[in-house]
Amino acid sequence: MSTHSIVLADDHPAFMEGVAMKIEREPSLEIVGTATNGKDALELVLELNPDLLLVDMDMPQMSGLEVVQELKNRDSPVRALPLSGHADPEYVMGTLESGAAGYIMKDESLSTIVEAVKSVLDGGVYISSRVSQQIVTRQMTSHNRGERKESTIRRLLELGVTPRRLQVLKLTGQGFNNREIAEKLFKSEHTIRNQVDQLKQLSGTRWRPGVVAWAWRTGVFEVDDDEFERAFADADFVRRSRSSSG
Repeated sequence: MSTHSIVLADDHPAFMEGVAMKIEREPSLEIVGTATNGKDALELVLELNPDLLLVDMDMPQMSGLEVVQELKNRDSPVRALPLSGHADPEYVMGTLESGAAGYIMKDESLSTIVEAVKSVLDGGVYISSRVSQQIVTRQMTSHNRGERKESTIRRLLELGVTPRRLQVLKLTGQGFNNREIAEKLFKSEHTIRNQVDQLKQLSGTRWRPGVVAWAWRTGVFEVDDDEFERAFADADFVRRSRSSSG
């Protein structure tokens, strides 16, 4: 069995030791380096080129967010999974847009942290459920929810989003990887990969986490699939009518 290499960075030794012990019980995971500040974490990642950096967001010398941004600026293939005590939705979305491969709260159980690590290494985007629920709840209880939903539908149609692509966008926004989405929609993984690549272009990002943040900011979870399919059919009928009359 192949192993995935991990660099762990946190300025709380007891917490880092507990996480490291839990991770190293997994045959497929290996801690190859640890750091107690952001500067050392970045240097370790550049030196060791691990599969994943599990990084605390609040560290001395260089914050976890700055490390994530620097890796993105360098086009590093290393996935960065932040550990944080901040659950503010705007902060989380900004972190994803900066290149993070997920976002996990530090008070999650060690088992959940390992689950998040495995999910990200498998190509998914792991978001702590508390954070994702806050974002969805805020959107669903917005005072202008009706207007926002109509605006979202119009924007998605203008961008050329199809009902199938909306389903892929929602599932991507929930953190599922291509294989899992393919299984849910009974499509090939190749087809889903192409759909996600198209969503990256639409959202103006090269990163899957950027698509997740875009899905949340756009408000796609407010849009009912059947309602969008009807709107798509109506828009398609109008396009065909104009084309035939022209």
